[in-house]
Amino acid sequence: MYSLALGLSYPFACANMAGMNQEKQAHDARLADQRIAFGLLLLNWRRRNGWSGRTPSEWADHCPELLLERIGNSAWSRLENGRGVDTPPCTFEALGMMNKSLAQEYRGKLPPGELRRRIYEGKPIEDETHGVWGTAEFFCAFLGYIEIPKEYVSRTPAINVEEASRVCGQWQKWFEKTVKTESLAPHEALQEIQNYIGEMPLPFYRKLTQVLIGFEVFSTEEMMAMRIGDEGKYMPDAALAEWAQDSGFDGPIRGT
Repeated sequence: MYSLALGLSYPFACANMAGMNQEKQAHDARLADQRIAFGLLLLNWRRRNGWSGRTPSEWADHCPELLLERIGNSAWSRLENGRGVDTPPCTFEALGMMNKSLAQEYRGKLPPGELRRRIYEGKPIEDETHGVWGTAEFFCAFLGYIEIPKEYVSRTPAINVEEASRVCGQWQKWFEKTVKTESLAPHEALQEIQNYIGEMPLPFYRKLTQVLIGFEVFSTEEMMAMRIGDEGKYMPDAALAEWAQDSGFDGPIRGT
């Protein structure tokens, strides 16, 4: 009798376990999709404001009295790429503080320069239902409890190899022409440009020097990391234009 009951219950137990596993897999898939959507929110917000991946942390470093919590560069990158699985509460507090500050006229004691300009031109995330987002809205969006505004859910088209080569070629041709026209020594020009790299990470600047003299080309991944705003602009554009302006000659103009 016992063996018969056991034999009859075993298939039902297996079916129940299979159902639970399917539910868990569906739940995990929903969370993964939501993390990707949240990453796109941050990515599009940053690019719409013309920020690099370092802008949030540098803002917090300059204004600790305003932004009591700080998101590190690597943590921001993980969130953007949909990998923020174990995201601590302080991350959402930092996002809320930043976003609320962007809705205020005063945004901290920032020194004159590119960082100050980008912060003071930045726009907050808001919607008709919740207004300007704070900590709670970012946390709920991360979990999928509230809808992400439509303007932040589209994925920016990826850059292909041809586009990366074309843009790098335009920078190289402009640098070559400028050095020749202004009778500059290439190594001296490259040293001057270093003073204008702003928020560009040092490894990118080092490679930029090789790009400008025609030795290398940025990869598509590097170009995507250097893109700012929604108008096909990149970090080197701003650096080269500012150097050209201060030096008194025509800045780079890239065609489409």
